[in-house]
Amino acid sequence: MYREGYRRLGAAMASAADGIDDPLEAMVRYGRAYRAAALANPHLYDLMFGRPVPAFTPDEDARQVAEATFQPLVAGVQRCLDAGVFIGDNAERIAFHLWAVSHGMVSLELAGHQPADADVAYEESLVLSSWPFLKL
Repeated sequence: MYREGYRRLGAAMASAADGIDDPLEAMVRYGRAYRAAALANPHLYDLMFGRPVPAFTPDEDARQVAEATFQPLVAGVQRCLDAGVFIGDNAERIAFHLWAVSHGMVSLELAGHQPADADVAYEESLVLSSWPFLKL
């Protein structure tokens, strides 16, 4: 089930920005895909990122499956860097920051701690989390 959760998330992330020429719009699409996958599969999301089975430790193959879901986001950040939309020199570090904000918002929402306008709040978090990296 752990692998299946990451397989679903990976499929959503891999296709999120298909056909999108604007690298910044592609980043927004990755964020939306992450949230949609989590909301569609909250029990898998909890298994992937929580500790519902305290003794469970993913094996190396499962960790690689999980890591692969992060790569589209890293590639999207690199695309923004290459296009001069983002500033910085470490796509993986920027992607981790963006993921942390998205993950935090989604985790709060799944736990019932979201504002009444959760869609708007999430969209704002996508914009605000990228602010330090935007080339103005």
